[in-house]
Amino acid sequence: IFNAEQLFKRSKKYDLKYSILVADGDANVWKKIKDTYGSDSVQKQECVPHYQKRVWGHIQDVCKNAKDRVIKQKALSKEAKDIDPDEDYKTKYPLRGGKTEALSKQLASRFANLTILAMYQNKELGPEAMSEAVRAIPRHYSDFKNATIEEREHFHVKCKTKFCGFKQCKTNVEKNAWKPKFDGPFGFINGEKVAQCVRNKVYEKFDKISSPDTMGRCPKWLSQNIIESCHQRVYKIANKSEFVEFERLEFAAIHVGITNNVGKYEGSLFHAIGEITQNNQIRLLAKDEASLQKAMNPTPKTKEKLILDPTTLNLDMDMVMKI
Repeated sequence: IFNAEQLFKRSKKYDLKYSILVADGDANVWKKIKDTYGSDSVQKQECVPHYQKRVWGHIQDVCKNAKDRVIKQKALSKEAKDIDPDEDYKTKYPLRGGKTEALSKQLASRFANLTILAMYQNKELGPEAMSEAVRAIPRHYSDFKNATIEEREHFHVKCKTKFCGFKQCKTNVEKNAWKPKFDGPFGFINGEKVAQCVRNKVYEKFDKISSPDTMGRCPKWLSQNIIESCHQRVYKIANKSEFVEFERLEFAAIHVGITNNVGKYEGSLFHAIGEITQNNQIRLLAKDEASLQKAMNPTPKTKEKLILDPTTLNLDMDMVMKI
């Protein structure tokens, strides 16, 4: 937060204005710098890849924390009236470990990819359309082949006719004949109670993360990946975990700037003009070579023996002989 504040305040000295902050969900930074040039002068835009990652994480958390209360093995022999609801039941997490955990990760990946696709297809229609399209995803894909018409009406209530085959059916006969291509992605969950719990939690998460306010910060389709890629390339030259001279840091920034000025190496200034043989590069390479040689061939430290010559010292020789 401190670094962001300093960066935005320093821009005033050079008559520059940052109008947009591409954030990854962290609102604390934006609250500090949004009024840098006036009231709400800096807009906040979501980083789309980070948003996709958050969707994946939310679905993973829902599956990981899904609980089920099952009766203990030793209580199976008891009659129903003798079963204690507190002592004879235990909490189980059915979607942790093994095959079910792998399937829950596939579910999260699938929903995250569908979310980005729905956002992209509706970004020209505005935040409301984007929000409705994203909220329709988990409900549409909850449908299964043996579902009734009433259940399907609930699953496809937010779907668009252009997207949803069930919505394109006009009569009850067509609706009865219509079947999804595959059972819903929640079909791997054993136990209707757990499946219903997970579905409802996923619906709640999608309704929360796809609000029109959030979708309103995504239409520009911006990303932090380019910045992070440049930072990574700078840190390859100037290690961020160690102290480096300003000369090396400046060279790293210039080098990355000219090698990635069009977003990739081919076609960049560096590729066009060939190797750079400026004096500062040669000097830094020489420093690196000298440091490497010194590290590989350390000079052994020898202990010097102290030899005293009595003739060079102002000593009373008669006293020395007596001693």
